[in-house]
Formats: sequence, C-alpha cells, structure tokens
Amino acid sequence: MSFVPQGQPWSLPNDQGKAEEVLSQLSVATTSELDSERMHIQSLLEKLARQKVGRDRYFYQFESPPLPSYSSEKTDCASSVDRLNEKLHSLFSHTTDPESRPITHILPRICYYLLTSDSPPSIHTYNLLISEFAGAGRDDLIYHLIASMNRTHMRPNEITLAETLRHFVRTNDRFRFDRYIQRMEGLDDGLGEAHPRLPIPKLLKFQYRVRVNRYFPNQPVIPEYHELSGLTESDLRKFQQETKVLVYEKPRRNLEVHHALIQGDPL
Repeated sequence: MSFVPQGQPWSLPNDQGKAEEVLSQLSVATTSELDSERMHIQSLLEKLARQKVGRDRYFYQFESPPLPSYSSEKTDCASSVDRLNEKLHSLFSHTTDPESRPITHILPRICYYLLTSDSPPSIHTYNLLISEFAGAGRDDLIYHLIASMNRTHMRPNEITLAETLRHFVRTNDRFRFDRYIQRMEGLDDGLGEAHPRLPIPKLLKFQYRVRVNRYFPNQPVIPEYHELSGLTESDLRKFQQETKVLVYEKPRRNLEVHHALIQGDPL
C-alpha cells in the first residue's frame, strides 16, 4: 500500500475524491504500513525544506554548533572572562568607522569568542556588547542580549540599567521601559534575588522587596509584594509557614541611571 507515489512530487489532495480515497486507505492500513508511509512523507518534507533553503546546500549537512558548556570547577574563571572581554574589546577597537566596516562584519568573530570561551560571559561582557551595539545603531542585537540576561538571571549593575533604559527610549518601547522600572523596584520577578546566606542590614531593608505566592483552587498563582522594611520578623515567619517567599534586591542607581529615567519620561 502506498499513499504517496514513490519518486513523484508530493502534494496534498486537491479535491474531495482524492481526500476520501486517502482516508479510506488509512482506515485499513496496518501499523507497519503507516510507519513506512510516515518515514516516506518525512523524507519528502525534508527534501522540500532543502529546496526552500535554496543556495544554502550545507544547511542539512552540518549541524549548528552546540551551546557552550561551562564547568564550575575551573579555578581560573575570572581570568578566563577577562581574556574574553579583552578579545571583544580589541575586536571592537579595530571597528572605529561603522560606515566603512559595519559591525555585521565582526559578528561571526564575536559569536566564535563567546562559543569557545572557557567561562560564561560576565555582566561586564554584556555591558561591553550592549554599549558597542548601541554605538553601531544595532538595537535589534541589544534586544537579544537583554533576553539572554533574563534567561540566565544575570544580575545587572548601574551601567546595565542605564544602557537598557536608553535602549527602550531609542526604540520608543514604552511598555518594556515601564516594565523594566517595575522590575528595578522588585516587582514582576525583580532583577535579582537577595543572597540567601547574607544578612540584610536593618538600615538597608528599604532596598529589598518580598514576594509572597498565594495559591487558590483552580486559579493561577497570585503574587503579593511587600516592602521588607514594612515587615516584622513574625510577618516573615508567618509567610514562610504558609507559602513560598522570595526576597528581591533592588539594584543601586547612580547618576547615569537617573538620567536614563528622565530621558524616558516623555515616552
């Protein structure tokens, strides 16, 4: 039994009669026959996909490089990251004229350095890339860097905050600008959790916000946010007995961050 003619171009049935014929054959087909046809159809789909790729005839011959795998056992992690940042900085320093040599020309080298590094990129790596991409007018690339920081839970510093806010201003993205400010305030999952083993000084409790998850039958989790400075020790113990509690640390702000906030105010 063959539902698809071997060696002939494959196409979907284009009329009711052919559709009914195929359905009739499927209803009496055995498991082995269905498996055979499934493999045949899969090979045809792959052939069509290769034709769609066009000139890129190597697309299906070579797999994409795997994501880098880092080992936490390396003792020279800091020096490895420093070497990565030095390579990237040197690469950007040779691209002084975006008109004569756009940043697109060095993107493969940037990817190579990131994929072959012994250690993961630090916040300084992200800051360097965001700053250079901003200077080259490549906000489309900055968008992916911000998404990467979110996925890896990279804790931003003052430079990151200012550059990210300026990115949203340049792209006229009011929604993400406002949401980022909320995260800076420890809302909407914040920008970084507090260190679980470091005590929080009483005078710095205003820099932290507590998230309490509320669970109700047949409903999604409803988070409650509280300023840590407004809670007592008994309040925290009560929350911890009832549900899961997360403590977010608000990032510090310097003059550059405040200036970026002012720039985004007219959005």
